[in-house]
Amino acid sequence: MRRASNRNVMAWTFMGNTRMHQVLREKGNKLSHVGIFTFEVSADGTISETGTAVSTILPYVKKWPHIKWLLTIMNHGTASIFTALRENTNGAQDTFISEIVRIINKYPWCSGIDIDLERGGELANRTKANALFSRIYSTVKAKGASIWYRCGNHKDKSEYGQSIV
Repeated sequence: MRRASNRNVMAWTFMGNTRMHQVLREKGNKLSHVGIFTFEVSADGTISETGTAVSTILPYVKKWPHIKWLLTIMNHGTASIFTALRENTNGAQDTFISEIVRIINKYPWCSGIDIDLERGGELANRTKANALFSRIYSTVKAKGASIWYRCGNHKDKSEYGQSIV
């Protein structure tokens, strides 16, 4: 089976189970992007590797060179983490930006990052949230990488956005 040339199909590696490996092994020809669902940001801006081990993905990186591999950074929908990043509480945003650079440098074979920050707050927070995402965008682009973002409350689609830029 071949991937339609006019379609982008993204998958994430958050399960880390047999099925995930089967899909990556057998269906990689249909995928355009894979988010390596491994990176968790804390309220101080530090990024930890807590999900699927990156080393388990490397055979698929080699097998499917057409896939754009993205480092997925998540906050697990914890509003206080998003707030700390948005408000730069105790330098959390500054640390977060430095951490993004660190993981891009650690995994230079990746095409970019996937930002999965949820529960960013009300519309009144949009100026600071936009400033945060602009800063992330500028940092990632300066590294020559791409960015995919998902933000907001998945239950209330009015706060939800996604884009590959």
